[in-house]
Amino acid sequence: MEHLEPLKIKAVDQANDIETLYIPLSDKGRPHLLGTGRNAAVFLARTKLRADSPANYNRAIKFLKNDSDKQYADIIAQRFFDEMTKAGIFTKDQTALVTFFGKGVFGPIDKWKEHFDKEHYDQVSHVGDEFTNILEYYTLQGPFYVGSCRFRGVGYNGIAFAAPEPVIRLRMEVRHDAVSAQHAA
Repeated sequence: MEHLEPLKIKAVDQANDIETLYIPLSDKGRPHLLGTGRNAAVFLARTKLRADSPANYNRAIKFLKNDSDKQYADIIAQRFFDEMTKAGIFTKDQTALVTFFGKGVFGPIDKWKEHFDKEHYDQVSHVGDEFTNILEYYTLQGPFYVGSCRFRGVGYNGIAFAAPEPVIRLRMEVRHDAVSAQHAA
């Protein structure tokens, strides 16, 4: 259940347009966690402030996790940005596991500048206590990208709220072999 005002964030998409998204927060000020692993955490977001808006679309925001081993953290960061770049080249009519809707950073952008155009630094860098608290609580490095996902082969604007199984397994990864096969055909 949502208790606090959603967290407003901005992300830059492939056309260099700035998109506004809203991350619903629990009464403890935390995003709704859709999935997590060693290298990433995925949170729920939406395109409109009001969840009941008929123009609302749900999104999944994938964040890069941090690691106490700096060398490993740097390696997973590179893999994360490779994945983000590849997700961004899919067109909306291609069949892909992830439709890319934008990218941004929680915290200062300094470490991640090479992955963003200079004109977007201030717009997609989110600094403040609410962002720092989320970074620290979930042990995140800061970069994120926004996508929609497919659950068990059925797409639903990124989020499935009613599932036949008690656990929803969310996988936001780019399948390079599917794209290669599609281009070869």
